[in-house]
Formats: sequence, structure tokens, C-alpha cells
Amino acid sequence: MQIAEAHPRHYEYVSIQVSGLQMIQTINTQNGYVASELSMRSREKFEKLKEHKDEIEKEVGELIWDDNEKKDTVKIRKTFPIDVYATKNHKKAVTKLIEIGAELKNIAHKYLDN
Repeated sequence: MQIAEAHPRHYEYVSIQVSGLQMIQTINTQNGYVASELSMRSREKFEKLKEHKDEIEKEVGELIWDDNEKKDTVKIRKTFPIDVYATKNHKKAVTKLIEIGAELKNIAHKYLDN
């Protein structure tokens, strides 16, 4: 597998089969981290997840809950600090993106599927 050059803030949208939500996978070389986040336009879904914040964070660790009222979308993000420029870290960065993404997808299904 060949890994393309990372740009300062490169991201990819991924469907997680929950209406109104999408996963954003980010590689940020400028600030040295990889991240996965649930992005949604529904503040109702965000608030439903936030009602379970303590138990969610107990399951997956500390999250960033971005509910900026000036924006159209609200996000729940988990980051992992890593030097993405270092070739030796590429496999670990990709593995963490997959792990974090799976954790957030499972959270979305667990708390939003009726």
C-alpha cells in the first residue's frame, strides 16, 4: 500500500448508516493529530447523545463536544496526537483512525437507533 502525501488538514467523509450523521476522518499534520468525528445538522440528535455524555466517555474516553450555535453542524470528536510526517507512525495513525471511527460509529448506533 502506498500512502499519498498528507496535506496540512486532509479529511474524508464516511457513511455510517445513521440518517443525518456522517463520520469525518481527519489527518492534521499542522497540529499533529488524527481524528474521527460525528458530524450532524440535527441538534436534537446531538442533545440525545449529550444526555449520555458520561457513559459514552466512560466507554470511549474523553471527547470534544462542539455545539457552536453559530454553525449549521454540531460535532463530537475524538483525537489522537501523532506526528503524521514520521513514516514510522503511518501504520499507527491509520490504525487509530479506524479504531476511533469504529468507536464513534458504535456509539451513534447504540444511542440513536430506535
